[in-house]
Amino acid sequence: MRRAELASEVAATWLRSGKWTPAWLAGVLQHQSELQIKVGAEDRHFMYVGERRPDLIGDVHACGTRRELMPARELFEAIEHHAAPPFLYFTSPLSQLPELLEAAPGWETLPWGSETRGPSGAAAPWAQLWAASAGAITQAHYDVADNTFVQLSGEKEFWIWPPEAHLALHLFPDSHPRSRKAQLDPEAADATRHPLSAALPPPVRLLLSPGDVLRLPGNHNPNPNPNPNPNPNPN
Repeated sequence: MRRAELASEVAATWLRSGKWTPAWLAGVLQHQSELQIKVGAEDRHFMYVGERRPDLIGDVHACGTRRELMPARELFEAIEHHAAPPFLYFTSPLSQLPELLEAAPGWETLPWGSETRGPSGAAAPWAQLWAASAGAITQAHYDVADNTFVQLSGEKEFWIWPPEAHLALHLFPDSHPRSRKAQLDPEAADATRHPLSAALPPPVRLLLSPGDVLRLPGNHNPNPNPNPNPNPNPN
């Protein structure tokens, strides 16, 4: 496993402020009576879907999670003090949490690519908060936007594959509601259901600790074949 090496004075400034801990988040967001979170009673896998797209299926059932409303203080106190399960997962643009945006001065100066687009589709960077219980993971996927990850509390491990690994990961086809996500669980590959998984190379594993910054460029065309998956029944 390798550690991230890209340092950032912006991230160091946020870290030195003493903010961005679960306890601080619980206090500063305590007026948020309820936050929409994802809960995995036993399953620790979470998937990204088009949250603002009512025409897409929700991130439930298929990956063993449910949606729940939870007070902000309860959420972050659970993340800090209680072992999973259940696994808790929360994400939100900072534009919807202005108190947090004010506590992240200089976020616009982090490295961005020209193709980065905000939630509205505008060609502009945006800031997002991710918080989760220890052990929670998101299914392998790729992003079309450039990402700059700033770790401020706890640790997060990234498993990174090259774009040409998309066949072995058995990506959902572009027309599927879970496009850009892998059908394959890299930790429990099933060669019967996903026969190309045998060709999956070992990932580059990066561990981010508080103050570390990782920049991942967007992948705009990893899948030239609209449906390379020979499995006609995606799980």
